[in-house]
This record gives sequence, structure tokens and C-alpha cells, in this order.
Amino acid sequence: MNTNEFVQKVQMAILAVFSVLVMSSAGWAATYYVDATNGNDNNNGLSTSIAWKTIAKVNSSSFKPGDSVLFKRGCTFREKLTVPSSGSAGSLITFGAYESGNRPIINGSDLVTNWTENSGTPNTWKATVTTQPYAVWFNSTLGNLKGNVASFGSPGDWYWSSNTLYVYSTSNPATAYTNPGIESSSRQTIYMSDKSFITLENIKFDKGGNQNVNDYSLAIRQSSNIVVQDCDVTNSVNIGINIFNINGTTGDTLVQRCTFNGTGLSKDSTGAHSAIQTWKTTDTPTITVQNNTFQDIDLHGAHHGHGIYALSGKLIWRYNYHMGDNGPVRAGAAVRLANTGGSQVYNNIFSNDGGTRYWGILATTGTHYIYNNVFYNNNYAIRTDTGEPTVVVKNNIFFGTSHETWYYLYNVTGTYQGDNNIFYGASNGWKYQTTFQSTFSDWKVASGQDANSISSDPKFTNPAANDFTFQSSSPAIDAGVNLGSTYQSGLSPTSSWPASVLTLDQNLYGLGWEIGAYVYLTSQKEINAPTNLRVVE
Repeated sequence: MNTNEFVQKVQMAILAVFSVLVMSSAGWAATYYVDATNGNDNNNGLSTSIAWKTIAKVNSSSFKPGDSVLFKRGCTFREKLTVPSSGSAGSLITFGAYESGNRPIINGSDLVTNWTENSGTPNTWKATVTTQPYAVWFNSTLGNLKGNVASFGSPGDWYWSSNTLYVYSTSNPATAYTNPGIESSSRQTIYMSDKSFITLENIKFDKGGNQNVNDYSLAIRQSSNIVVQDCDVTNSVNIGINIFNINGTTGDTLVQRCTFNGTGLSKDSTGAHSAIQTWKTTDTPTITVQNNTFQDIDLHGAHHGHGIYALSGKLIWRYNYHMGDNGPVRAGAAVRLANTGGSQVYNNIFSNDGGTRYWGILATTGTHYIYNNVFYNNNYAIRTDTGEPTVVVKNNIFFGTSHETWYYLYNVTGTYQGDNNIFYGASNGWKYQTTFQSTFSDWKVASGQDANSISSDPKFTNPAANDFTFQSSSPAIDAGVNLGSTYQSGLSPTSSWPASVLTLDQNLYGLGWEIGAYVYLTSQKEINAPTNLRVVE
């Protein structure tokens, strides 16, 4: 063997040893692919051509920090994802999507098949469904729960009893409903317990939850450092995301750039059918909710559903857009604050335009800082009630139109500290403790607050079109108080939800901070300045 051959063999041996060491280390991350149409669970899942097929395969596998599990876009998985492993700091395990197209769907409902006619009752069909559903969809349209089969009379009527689902249909449902068919609620979409450093992204969680122990679509239990981003949480039977039983000094959760549409699809009258709920969590963990949209929360108005029901933990709620809710009966709040850990609620849009009932913020305990928000046509913009909460309310705009009967501030109990706010439009006024105040001057005397607030048209650009940026003559421009570095980033006028929410440093524009959620720009040139414009992360 000559010298060159010997050197080459040594080099190859060293390279082989090095490769084994690298591949066996925690830093060697793998990507697994799941394809509901063309996959096979006997594959190793390590490429798109040899993808796994089911979430059951994912649930039974183990993953290392830094690994990714990607679901094929356009696929629907009627299974529950039970997160099997934890990541680590700087090496989160990611559950996401691959290829182009619509986000993969994890669906909490089952397609109902094998229909037979229900003899003796015209236009009534039945099928075996062993899990009692609390919501049934007909080609993705929510059906109408009836008290018995005899009360049927319209397409979409349904009733369940003794492991049998009955529906009204003038022909066989198997052929009358094919896109995708008749679906019955069955299970959660995600269950995560005692896990940490997990990211869920680019997934649609649809028709999740049922009732009782499965009354939420995504369950995040006793888990820490969790990120949910760029997801859709839709048609949740009860609660969208439940974050609960988090103890200790860590456990932060981030929810960003998500769309929440439809909770409380069950008419069950118990519980709060909220988009997000925090529960049985210590005061130390922080839940940050930013850059999201919320609409039709507690669709049936069954029991005070909220954008978030913060029962515990610390909350940062910023740069969110809560639109009109259409539930017919009971009012919920975009943000309900019952957490002793306290909250920071700033630079959000609370617009009930197009909705039937809706509160902005309901605080019942704790200390909460409510800054630079827009409240538009809320039945109660801010209400404090029971539990002696403290709310510090500054730089907000409260705006009502003649078709709404509402209150700017409804201070039943607790401590209100407010200033540099704008109040305008049709309203029943204010309530301080036990007395209603119909004029702004009476409110200021009764509360001893809002010395620098005004009652004036904020001159939004086009509030009827949900454009809450400012005209050049707006009294909100430069009229706010500087609230410090935590709150200095206001919304850019070019923001769009949820994917492109941009912020600007209030200290770099004009002579002072604005009142309201947006920073005012005097020219288009200003907004193009790259050093001052950023995407919130």
C-alpha cells in the first residue's frame, strides 16, 4: 500500500466515525412527512416519497429535540394528535405542513356512513354513531339539534339517542351530502400533556372537541414553552384552546398569527365557549396572544364565550383584531380578565361592526393595564364586576354609533384609573359604582379620573369599513401619554391580519404618542423607512 492509499483510508475512517457521532447526537434533526392519501405507516417517513399515512403512527413514535413532523397540505386527518415527545431550549419539536396549497386539517369529527331509512317516519334516516355528538354538520353547515325525531321538519335537523344518529333528509344522506358529507363531533384535535418546547404551525384545527372531558379542540396541559402560530382554529364545539395546569416559574405560551372562527357550536348551556382559556395555572407563566383574528365566538350565545377567558397566569394581549360576534342570546367579552397574575392589553381593535352582541373587556379580579385600544360599537367597552379588579385605562378610543345601545365604561366595583382617552358617539354613558353618568363631565366628577380625556370625534379614516387609522385632523394625533418602552410600538397603518401585522415606534413619529391603536404617518415616505417598521414576533 502506497502512502496516498494509506492516507485516503485513514481519512475515510475518520469521516465514517465523525458521521456516526454527528448522526447520533441530539443536534442531528430529522424531518418526518405524513400523507393521508399516499402514505404508508410501514415507511420510515423521512421523505415525501416514503411518508407515513396516519397520525396514529406519529403518536406511537418518539422524536428528538429539533425534529419536525410535517403534514401534507390538502390532506384531512380525522384523528387526534397526542404529542409524544418534548423538545429543548433552542431545539423545539415542530408539527407543521409541507408542499403548497391549503393547510392540512386535523378534524375532530367523523364522517357518518351506512345510512338506512327510519321506518315509520318519512324523510328520516339513521346510522350508528357510538360517540354522542354535540354538533353535526351537513356539508360543513351546522345542523339543528332537535329534542326528538318527531320534531323534524327541515334539512339539517338531527337527533341522537342510544348510539344512533337520526337526520332529516328527503333522500339517502350518502348521496344527498357528499362535500364532504354528514359529520358528527367526536374528539379533540390536539392533546399535549407534560411536554415542553413544542411548535404547532400552519395547521387547521377544525370541528374539534365535543363536551365533558373533550370540551376543547386543543388541550395544552401542564406544558411549557409552547408556540401555536399561523394556524386556523375553526368550528370548535366548545373551547378552541385550553391552556391549563401549568405550574412553576416557566410555562410560557405564545399564540400568534392565528385565525379563530366559531366556538360554542354546541348549544350546551354550561361552560364558557371561548376561543382560548387559561385555567389552573400559577401566576408566573405568561400567555402572549398577538396578531390574531377572532370572530363568531360562542356562536349560539349559550354561555358568555370570550376571545380569551383568562382564569390564571399572566396575560399579554396585543395587536389582535376581534370582529363582530353573532350569537343571539348572551354577551361574551373579547377579553375576560379573572387572572390574579394581571394583564397587559394594548393596541388591539375591538370592533362589533356586523355583530349582534359583544363586550370589549370584562375584568373581575387582578390588576390590568389597558392601553391604546379601539373599542367600536361594543355593548360594554370595558366593564369591571365583582372581585375588586384594578384597571388602568389610557390612550384608548371609545366609539359608538346610533344603532348600538352601549356603555363606554361600566365600573360596578373595583378601581378605575383612566386618562388621555377619547369618548365619542351614541352611548348610555358611564356607570361609576352604583350611579349612571349620562354626561362626560358628570363621569369625570364622579370617578375623579380622565382629567385629560376628551369627548370628540376621533376622525377615523373609514370606521364603517373597519379602517381605524386617522385623518390628518384627528384629535388623537400626538395627544396620548408616553407609557414607556413596553408599550411604545403602535400598529402601522398598513397592517393586515393575521399574517402581516406591522408595528412602528411611537417615539419616532410626530410630537407625541397617538390615542388609539395606530401610529399616524404624515406621508407614505415615512412608512417605507425600514429601520422603524417591523413584524411583531
